[in-house]
Amino acid sequence: MLSDVPFGDNHIFGDPLWYHTYKSPYFQESHANLRQEVRAFIEKEIMPFVDDWDEAYQIPREIYKKMGDRGYTLFACGMPYPTEYMKVPKILAGASLDTFHEYIVTDELSRTGSGGVT
Repeated sequence: MLSDVPFGDNHIFGDPLWYHTYKSPYFQESHANLRQEVRAFIEKEIMPFVDDWDEAYQIPREIYKKMGDRGYTLFACGMPYPTEYMKVPKILAGASLDTFHEYIVTDELSRTGSGGVT
């Protein structure tokens, strides 16, 4: 839910301005909800293992499957998003998809510090 409470670490260059209660006409509740969901997924499913995966030069196929099942891989395809072939995240049901949703998924994946994961 969109709120006046900052999200993230509150570092001035650590997170985008719209994480810090900056009012943007483009950032909607669907963006905030997606960010929160993707960040929780990455914190649980990727961050604890990412260093080991980088050392092994291999990301488990199950991660791609989980991301696909959640609809996150849709945003790797670029616009127009092929929603007839790929799942849309449940949290975005009925939302108008835009590039900000794609940016959010990419931004959260980038937080892993792994070029392979991103």
